[in-house]
Amino acid sequence: MFQISSLVLLCIVIRCLGIRSPALPVIFLFSASSIAGWFYVHVLAPDWELPFNYGARASLDALAVADRVFFMASFAFAIGFSAFVRSRSHQTVFKSDKGWELKLGGQSLARKQFLSVSVFLLVFLCLYLSYPEHGVIYRNEYLPKDSIRPLHIVGKLLLPMVLVHAHLIGLNRYLLSFYYLGFALILFGMASRFMVFLPVAYLVASFLGNRSTRPIRLLVAGAGAFFFVGLAMQLRTSQSHGVIPYLNSVGTLPSIFDLMIGAVGYATAFSYALTAFTIENMTYAASDFFISIDPRMGFMVGWYDLHSLLRNNTYAPYNALAELHYMGWSYLLFYFFFAGAVFAFLRRYHCKDRLSALVIYTSAWMFAFQVAQYNLRPATRVVYYMIFFHLCIYIFRRVRASALKPSLSAPFQRE
Repeated sequence: MFQISSLVLLCIVIRCLGIRSPALPVIFLFSASSIAGWFYVHVLAPDWELPFNYGARASLDALAVADRVFFMASFAFAIGFSAFVRSRSHQTVFKSDKGWELKLGGQSLARKQFLSVSVFLLVFLCLYLSYPEHGVIYRNEYLPKDSIRPLHIVGKLLLPMVLVHAHLIGLNRYLLSFYYLGFALILFGMASRFMVFLPVAYLVASFLGNRSTRPIRLLVAGAGAFFFVGLAMQLRTSQSHGVIPYLNSVGTLPSIFDLMIGAVGYATAFSYALTAFTIENMTYAASDFFISIDPRMGFMVGWYDLHSLLRNNTYAPYNALAELHYMGWSYLLFYFFFAGAVFAFLRRYHCKDRLSALVIYTSAWMFAFQVAQYNLRPATRVVYYMIFFHLCIYIFRRVRASALKPSLSAPFQRE
């Protein structure tokens, strides 16, 4: 019943708001997770080799609760977004017949490329330095305890935006290949699921730019996205971690087809099974919730001591959906209503700024994925980062407008 309702809600969102709306990522991922999760658990009943077989160990009551959680979260987000967005105004930025061309204040191509390369190096260093002592190259634990979380989060937030932006400004193909190789190497060393953004960035850039791309390239990019997810999950089971150990274990990995099939289930059904299992087995307190939504830095609120406890095992943390359900339906509904309202306001305010629209749309996908498979705090940080992003743009525009505003006394000044 809830799966059918989720599908109907998804169709309504696509029809009324459009496929480029920031509301789509959340509604689509939640609907796909609920439908695929129900099918996997009740029809296929897979026996996954990775430690993610939560659906089979969760009771039918917990699975039924997960159905309601996904639908109510989708519904609240859609209501919050619809209440604050203005008709179809949020799509005006995408309606150019010439594609999604970026015009950054008339900058020359050389200047755009220099800016792009500088940001790429910054993101690369953030990701590399987030694992101290060359942990990306070699480490004993999958998640090093002394990792620098702020650098890690900032790097992952900016990575897809850097790739898509490089495509849209027409970056030299050799530099673009260097971007992909650099990010692929560092994400491979982390066994990060963010490897999926390598092919996804190409798909998004083709989609936003309205470019005539060969279907075979789109199919390869889509298949590559699922392959990278499966690869990351398999690498995490290694005894040692980092670029060197992972390269040594490549010969023992399952086939590409097996990795892709497992990734399809992981990208959708796993969120459903994880929610059901976490709801039934989690150990949680109200104080954990308030720490998770606290906007202050993690070291100020004791998050780095807490986050290791809010996990089902080494590989899978509690997800935000289960944490919100634990607090009560009113918390869950208000949280997603507020999140939907924030993204609607941002999209409405920045409807004519193409670069800001890209940031908002990308962040909406990241928020959806974080909520479904990660703790509440990382998901909430995405919303806070977007609010901070809006404030920075707003202040910049005000300062720039004041600087450009002509003095009222200028016409009366003598030459």
